[in-house]
Amino acid sequence: MKIEDCEVGMKVRNCWCGDITKGDEEGIISNIEDGYINFEDRGDIKFYPEYFKPANKFEVGDEVIWQNDKVKIWGIRYDDEIKEYEYAIEDFLENVGRTIVFESELSPLKKKDELEVGDKFRSVGNRTIKVLDKKFDELHNEMVYFGKCENGLISVWSEYEVDEIIYE
Repeated sequence: MKIEDCEVGMKVRNCWCGDITKGDEEGIISNIEDGYINFEDRGDIKFYPEYFKPANKFEVGDEVIWQNDKVKIWGIRYDDEIKEYEYAIEDFLENVGRTIVFESELSPLKKKDELEVGDKFRSVGNRTIKVLDKKFDELHNEMVYFGKCENGLISVWSEYEVDEIIYE
């Protein structure tokens, strides 16, 4: 990677460098000075940017969201001209089949405690619930959702009762 491609706050991956140990393959640039980059957790040690490349957010096999569809990544390539990762994706419903998209077009799957108003999920008995509101239950240390079933029943569900998040 060239020094002009580096930005403070950028997440990078180690290509080869003796001072980075196993488990420390990635880091966030904290300073750029005199043609070198620094990392917060490395003190005053300076690194050549040529030993690093931008880190990708996702890996092969990850399930992600693309255009409100749940898709699976089966390939990754870094585009040097655009300076962004491209991902080969495949959807589960055969709506799209296989295609290539940029990293900025993808989002990670939501976690059970990250649902928002309007999101839908399946719960016990394969019921589909639309989230009307959410609150954090401090007593049980969990997110609870106020939701409406398909049959009109309004009730409360904990994050542990979310079996599957529905992406539309």
